[in-house]
Amino acid sequence: MNKIYIFLFALLVGFSVAAEGEVDHKELPFLVGEANLNFFFWPVYEEKLFSNTKSFSYPESVPFMLELKYRRIFSSQHLYEETLRQWEAMDITPEESWLGFLEEIFPDVTKNDVISMYVSSDWHCAFYLNGQFIGSLNELNFSKAFSAIWLSEKSTRPEFRNKLMERI
Repeated sequence: MNKIYIFLFALLVGFSVAAEGEVDHKELPFLVGEANLNFFFWPVYEEKLFSNTKSFSYPESVPFMLELKYRRIFSSQHLYEETLRQWEAMDITPEESWLGFLEEIFPDVTKNDVISMYVSSDWHCAFYLNGQFIGSLNELNFSKAFSAIWLSEKSTRPEFRNKLMERI
Protein backbone atom coordinates (compact mmCIF):
# COMPACT_ATOMS: atom_id res chain seq x y z
CA MET A 1 0.00 0.00 0.00
CA ASN A 2 2.87 2.42 0.80
CA LYS A 3 4.25 1.94 -2.73
CA ILE A 4 0.92 3.16 -4.14
CA TYR A 5 1.12 6.35 -2.06
CA ILE A 6 4.72 6.93 -3.11
CA PHE A 7 3.78 6.46 -6.76
CA LEU A 8 0.81 8.83 -6.46
CA PHE A 9 2.97 11.41 -4.72
CA ALA A 10 5.57 11.12 -7.46
CA LEU A 11 2.90 11.71 -10.10
CA LEU A 12 1.64 14.79 -8.26
CA VAL A 13 5.04 16.44 -8.26
CA GLY A 14 5.67 15.42 -11.85
CA PHE A 15 8.42 13.01 -10.95
CA SER A 16 8.58 9.26 -11.09
CA VAL A 17 10.40 6.48 -9.32
CA ALA A 18 11.65 3.66 -11.52
CA ALA A 19 10.65 0.08 -10.75
CA GLU A 20 14.09 -0.68 -9.29
CA GLY A 21 13.55 2.15 -6.80
CA GLU A 22 15.93 4.55 -8.50
CA VAL A 23 15.08 8.14 -9.25
CA ASP A 24 13.94 8.62 -12.85
CA HIS A 25 15.53 11.65 -14.54
CA LYS A 26 13.17 11.81 -17.55
CA GLU A 27 11.66 15.11 -16.45
CA LEU A 28 15.11 16.50 -15.68
CA PRO A 29 17.18 15.33 -18.66
CA PHE A 30 19.99 17.87 -18.35
CA LEU A 31 22.96 17.36 -16.08
CA VAL A 32 23.79 20.99 -15.34
CA GLY A 33 27.00 20.27 -13.48
CA GLU A 34 28.77 18.14 -10.95
CA ALA A 35 31.31 18.72 -8.22
CA ASN A 36 33.26 16.77 -5.63
CA LEU A 37 33.61 17.92 -2.04
CA ASN A 38 36.80 16.84 -0.32
CA PHE A 39 38.13 17.43 3.17
CA PHE A 40 41.82 17.88 2.49
CA PHE A 41 42.41 14.80 0.31
CA TRP A 42 39.55 12.66 1.71
CA PRO A 43 36.41 12.55 -0.45
CA VAL A 44 33.19 13.58 1.32
CA TYR A 45 30.55 13.48 -1.42
CA GLU A 46 29.93 13.90 -5.12
CA GLU A 47 27.05 16.12 -6.14
CA LYS A 48 25.12 16.47 -9.38
CA LEU A 49 22.56 19.07 -10.39
CA PHE A 50 19.82 18.09 -12.84
CA SER A 51 17.34 20.42 -14.53
CA ASN A 52 14.75 20.54 -17.26
CA THR A 53 16.68 23.33 -18.97
CA LYS A 54 20.23 23.71 -20.25
CA SER A 55 20.32 27.31 -19.06
CA PHE A 56 19.84 26.70 -15.33
CA SER A 57 19.73 29.78 -13.11
CA TYR A 58 19.15 29.63 -9.37
CA PRO A 59 16.54 30.33 -8.00
CA GLU A 60 14.58 30.97 -11.19
CA SER A 61 14.94 27.52 -12.76
CA VAL A 62 12.55 24.99 -11.29
CA PRO A 63 12.11 22.06 -11.24
CA PHE A 64 15.57 20.74 -10.40
CA MET A 65 17.21 17.99 -8.45
CA LEU A 66 20.34 17.83 -6.33
CA GLU A 67 21.90 14.39 -5.97
CA LEU A 68 24.60 13.77 -3.33
CA LYS A 69 26.56 10.53 -3.40
CA TYR A 70 28.35 10.07 -0.11
CA ARG A 71 31.92 8.81 -0.13
CA ARG A 72 32.09 8.36 3.66
CA ILE A 73 29.91 7.27 6.55
CA PHE A 74 27.94 10.03 8.31
CA SER A 75 25.37 9.86 11.09
CA SER A 76 22.00 11.52 10.69
CA GLN A 77 23.02 13.82 13.55
CA HIS A 78 26.12 14.92 11.63
CA LEU A 79 24.03 15.74 8.53
CA TYR A 80 21.58 17.70 10.68
CA GLU A 81 24.31 19.66 12.47
CA GLU A 82 26.15 20.44 9.23
CA THR A 83 22.93 21.78 7.71
CA LEU A 84 22.51 24.08 10.71
CA ARG A 85 26.16 25.24 10.43
CA GLN A 86 25.68 26.07 6.77
CA TRP A 87 22.48 28.00 7.43
CA GLU A 88 24.10 29.92 10.27
CA ALA A 89 27.02 30.88 8.03
CA MET A 90 24.54 32.08 5.40
CA ASP A 91 22.41 34.01 7.94
CA ILE A 92 19.42 31.74 7.40
CA THR A 93 17.25 31.23 10.47
CA PRO A 94 15.49 27.87 10.30
CA GLU A 95 11.88 27.51 11.35
CA GLU A 96 10.98 24.90 13.97
CA SER A 97 9.02 22.88 11.40
CA TRP A 98 12.18 22.60 9.27
CA LEU A 99 14.21 21.28 12.17
CA GLY A 100 11.64 18.63 13.03
CA PHE A 101 11.39 17.58 9.40
CA LEU A 102 15.16 17.20 9.03
CA GLU A 103 15.44 15.24 12.27
CA GLU A 104 12.73 12.93 11.00
CA ILE A 105 14.09 12.24 7.51
CA PHE A 106 17.87 12.46 7.75
CA PRO A 107 19.25 8.92 7.66
CA ASP A 108 22.62 7.60 8.65
CA VAL A 109 24.54 7.28 5.38
CA THR A 110 27.22 4.83 4.36
CA LYS A 111 29.71 4.99 1.53
CA ASN A 112 27.93 5.21 -1.87
CA ASP A 113 24.50 6.10 -0.43
CA VAL A 114 22.72 8.74 -2.51
CA ILE A 115 20.40 11.39 -1.09
CA SER A 116 18.40 13.26 -3.72
CA MET A 117 16.34 16.40 -3.26
CA TYR A 118 13.77 17.04 -5.97
CA VAL A 119 12.26 20.54 -6.10
CA SER A 120 9.08 20.89 -8.14
CA SER A 121 8.00 23.93 -10.13
CA ASP A 122 6.03 25.16 -7.08
CA TRP A 123 9.04 24.64 -4.74
CA HIS A 124 7.60 21.53 -3.11
CA CYS A 125 10.56 19.33 -2.19
CA ALA A 126 10.87 15.58 -1.88
CA PHE A 127 13.83 13.62 -0.55
CA TYR A 128 15.00 10.17 -1.61
CA LEU A 129 17.60 7.80 -0.18
CA ASN A 130 19.01 5.52 -2.86
CA GLY A 131 15.92 6.24 -4.96
CA GLN A 132 13.42 5.45 -2.19
CA PHE A 133 11.14 8.24 -0.98
CA ILE A 134 11.98 9.33 2.60
CA GLY A 135 9.97 12.52 3.04
CA SER A 136 8.65 15.75 1.61
CA LEU A 137 7.88 19.26 2.73
CA ASN A 138 5.68 21.76 0.95
CA GLU A 139 7.30 24.95 2.26
CA LEU A 140 8.78 27.31 -0.30
CA ASN A 141 11.15 28.92 2.22
CA PHE A 142 12.52 25.56 3.37
CA SER A 143 13.14 24.39 -0.20
CA LYS A 144 14.96 27.61 -1.03
CA ALA A 145 16.97 27.59 2.21
CA PHE A 146 18.04 23.95 1.88
CA SER A 147 19.01 24.17 -1.79
CA ALA A 148 20.78 27.49 -1.10
CA ILE A 149 23.48 25.58 0.78
CA TRP A 150 24.82 24.50 -2.62
CA LEU A 151 23.20 26.83 -5.16
CA SER A 152 22.98 30.29 -3.61
CA GLU A 153 25.55 33.00 -4.23
CA LYS A 154 25.80 33.08 -0.41
CA SER A 155 27.04 29.47 -0.36
CA THR A 156 29.98 28.92 1.96
CA ARG A 157 31.70 27.01 -0.85
CA PRO A 158 31.58 29.34 -3.87
CA GLU A 159 34.09 27.32 -5.92
CA PHE A 160 32.04 24.16 -5.37
CA ARG A 161 28.85 26.05 -6.33
CA ASN A 162 30.44 27.41 -9.49
CA LYS A 163 31.61 23.97 -10.54
CA LEU A 164 28.16 22.51 -9.85
CA MET A 165 26.56 25.15 -12.07
CA GLU A 166 29.19 25.05 -14.87
CA ARG A 167 26.83 23.54 -17.45
CA ILE A 168 28.38 20.35 -18.73
